[in-house]
Amino acid sequence: MLKNHEGTLKQDLQKLRRMSHRIVKNGSITPCYDKLAVLIEDLVNSPSEDHIIISSDKLNFQSKIALTLLFGCVNYCYVNPIDQKEYKYNYDGIVLYRSSAFVNALINSGLDWSNFNLISNLTYEEWSRLLQLSDDNTLYNADVRFDTIKTFAKYLSHVDLNNFYDIYDSFEDVYQLLVSSGLFNDLFLKRIQISLSMIDQLAKRYHVEFSSEIKLSAMADYRLPQVLYNYGVLHINEELKDKLVSHSPIISGDSSEVELRAWTVIICEIIAKKLNISESQVDGMIWNLSQKLIIKNEQLIPAMLVMTDSY
Repeated sequence: MLKNHEGTLKQDLQKLRRMSHRIVKNGSITPCYDKLAVLIEDLVNSPSEDHIIISSDKLNFQSKIALTLLFGCVNYCYVNPIDQKEYKYNYDGIVLYRSSAFVNALINSGLDWSNFNLISNLTYEEWSRLLQLSDDNTLYNADVRFDTIKTFAKYLSHVDLNNFYDIYDSFEDVYQLLVSSGLFNDLFLKRIQISLSMIDQLAKRYHVEFSSEIKLSAMADYRLPQVLYNYGVLHINEELKDKLVSHSPIISGDSSEVELRAWTVIICEIIAKKLNISESQVDGMIWNLSQKLIIKNEQLIPAMLVMTDSY
């Protein structure tokens, strides 16, 4: 599984940004920059929120590091693109959904996540039970995630969790650890950037020195483009709009999906420069705004449903 990787994080992010500009150059989606002012005004009133931080008192520090790493490699798509059913998890009578459900299922499993040998030998029955999977409660790609998390645990077996932040003390170090596993493949580096952000936030929470000077890009998924086209910042053609409104699944790698993700990177870069903040902060602000719009039922055009393990 070990994969030789020649580029640095900074170089790969530069490639990502250049690639995004090439993708949109001859695409069918057009930007409406005059709509940015309204979006920016609403974003200023929707401060950025941290990505999920695994900080439960049920886990020791080493287990929090381990679970943060393991969660990152399977953190994607919690709504089945085929039947549109959401994954859910019942915790003491409280029903959680999507990523919140998934991470809480892992935390409350009782497993020692820092024992990579134990995790690499997990059975599917144990996996199904801890996730509360059933005919009525499914998780998209549950079997694939099971194989992936076991493979990743085996790959991580050499990692010294007791001295993790001494050995991997920067974005670059953690990036090379993750990317060399071959389990974070994505043109837009979405899952791997989320993982880096989570490792950084965990370090901050526990006052551990960690260098995060490299500026991450927007972590292009399905929710950020939804905000952009609902605000009119991105103008989509009628064919794509009909596909979104009818909840028709989009194949991963489809030109419309790739173009929407590319525009997300570009627009977030523009907003970051206007507000003099980082692109990842803009990412968090748009995500936070999207949750408010969902509650108010103000996202008239649905998010794209994509059969993917990238986000």
